[in-house]
Amino acid sequence: MFFRSNWWAVAVLGVFLTSLATLPASAKDWPEIPQSEKTLTQVPGFPEAPAVVLLRQGLLTIDPQGRSSSLDVYTRIKVLTEEGREYANGTIPSSNFWRLRGLEGRTHLPDGRIVPLGDDAKFVEEYSTLYKRRVHTFAMPEVQVGSIVEYRYRINFDTVLLAEPWYFQWSIPTLRSEITLDKPNNFGYAPYPLMPPGVQLETHVDNTPKSAQMTYALENQPPIPDEPARYPFEDLSSQIVFLPFEAIFSGQEVPLLKDWPRVVELFQGSGEEATYSRFRRKDHAARKRGKDLTAGLKTERDKAEALYRFVRDEIALLPTVGVEPGRRSADAVLGDKRGDQTEKALLLQAMLEGAGIDSSIVWTNPRSWGRVNPQIPNPYQFHGVLLAPEIGGERIFLDPSDRDLAFGALEPDYDGVQALLIDTKKPEWVTLPVSIADDNTRQAVVRLEVAEDGGVKGVGTLELRGAHAWQELDSARSEDDTVARWTKWLETRFSGYAIDGVTVDQDVEASRVTVRWQLALRPEEVLGDEVSLATAAPFTLRDNPFSLSPEKRRTPVRLSFPDSDRLELHVEWPEGWNIDAKPRVANLVNPLGRMVTELTVDGAKRSLVLTRRMDVTGTDLAGGAGYGQLHALYEMAQLSDAEPLVLVHE
Repeated sequence: MFFRSNWWAVAVLGVFLTSLATLPASAKDWPEIPQSEKTLTQVPGFPEAPAVVLLRQGLLTIDPQGRSSSLDVYTRIKVLTEEGREYANGTIPSSNFWRLRGLEGRTHLPDGRIVPLGDDAKFVEEYSTLYKRRVHTFAMPEVQVGSIVEYRYRINFDTVLLAEPWYFQWSIPTLRSEITLDKPNNFGYAPYPLMPPGVQLETHVDNTPKSAQMTYALENQPPIPDEPARYPFEDLSSQIVFLPFEAIFSGQEVPLLKDWPRVVELFQGSGEEATYSRFRRKDHAARKRGKDLTAGLKTERDKAEALYRFVRDEIALLPTVGVEPGRRSADAVLGDKRGDQTEKALLLQAMLEGAGIDSSIVWTNPRSWGRVNPQIPNPYQFHGVLLAPEIGGERIFLDPSDRDLAFGALEPDYDGVQALLIDTKKPEWVTLPVSIADDNTRQAVVRLEVAEDGGVKGVGTLELRGAHAWQELDSARSEDDTVARWTKWLETRFSGYAIDGVTVDQDVEASRVTVRWQLALRPEEVLGDEVSLATAAPFTLRDNPFSLSPEKRRTPVRLSFPDSDRLELHVEWPEGWNIDAKPRVANLVNPLGRMVTELTVDGAKRSLVLTRRMDVTGTDLAGGAGYGQLHALYEMAQLSDAEPLVLVHE
């Protein structure tokens, strides 16, 4: 998870705030490992666990002046099986604002030897030079079954206001996880624990005349199962977040993340360093460009579409997440022709204003990042920034950060999520548009002709719409690469066939991709007196992600989007050939969708038409009944798709 600096905190606190920094880890002794952990070979209740988190500790220390605060993280893991060795490796993100310091570790081998983590086992990959965004990975040395690995590091970042959760669980069992907040008394912090029903958080508070230490811990936590299409980790793990709601300097109280109106004021207010206001302070060129680009256009929608396409296509996207822009202006982003998601949304807002169109900034969170909690006034639970202009009395949500999104379209990860309209008078919670299965379709028509000698040739067309089209659109890829990619995909879907004549039409503005191809059974596959045809290609369900029975499924399901697959297969054959075997008709309809096939044979014309339709209309399946319905649909599809159409020559 990556973080941005909070430049507006400078004005709020009157000092340059830095958060999360303590003594280097190397200056402290390593914790003693209990004998019970050394002899542990199996986790009670989870005998098949490949590894276990023995202890994970965090210490968040807030400096009284906000200049030097720190987060120290210590982790100890035991490897229980060969598969568990992968948990001895780690990944830590960093940037200009989230700085890694003092990473060190060591491996305790079963024979008593201790092997330190060397610099040659630490690796850094930089993927953004502007903000120095990096990923640090490390591989603990000489790890084997029975090893205990421990590592620790320090994180520095540029504000005490950045409130990120501490997660008590992982993908393997956790014996103990704890986080301590060490704060001065001139800072007010509110803990917000999010626990599943029946889980009791262990709490301990130590008060002194100048500070308070608050420790929160959980023991013997189950793993978060790694199951297909589960809810995101952020929605499943027990967690706590500390929210700073006030600071007191020289007897003066400064409200911080007190409530949503205050949060919005810190971004959109009139203060010198209010983040969005500062970004818009130099936007004359942006507003003028918006006016000039729309001078010949008549309707608000035409103007908005033109400006949306300009920002989407002409301003390159910088990789980042969060709700804050960098310390630049709208005119600077326009001049540099590059910006992150927040900067592109704010730039578009300025350009729309130049064209006489009002809009609101929207904070939201992709579903894969977890749900937002309106009860917690924490802007850092949002990782997406959109824009919502009012056009013809209709509110339209725009994301100019993605060059493959049409005007008014959002990526499926935003489907139906909660969002906050940033308004200085009254922040407004809204729900983003929800798509239905008919919006997100894959429709294929395949026509095959069997020859006298048993050869097969034909043509096919595949049309993707909505979310399916967005997944495949890539306006940056060359035409040759796009054709090669689709050719390879078709070859995997039509095994034994040569694929030729592939054409691909990508229409971003219509959210549509159309693929056409020719196919012929390879000569070495021709049997002469028998032909076996796959009746569900190119949609054949080969690997069923929901094969786990409902009674064994442990996590709720979250599908990417509702969708519909529709197939027409037309087959013709010559005189002397007859149907020897045909697939059974599938007809399953339940509250979650349908899996239905129909087969029509015309003996006189020696032809048939097989249609297949599979719809999944829901996406959030928190209860057992929903997963049971999904399991049944996929099971029916897998059984039906496996049955071929067989023709023989008499």
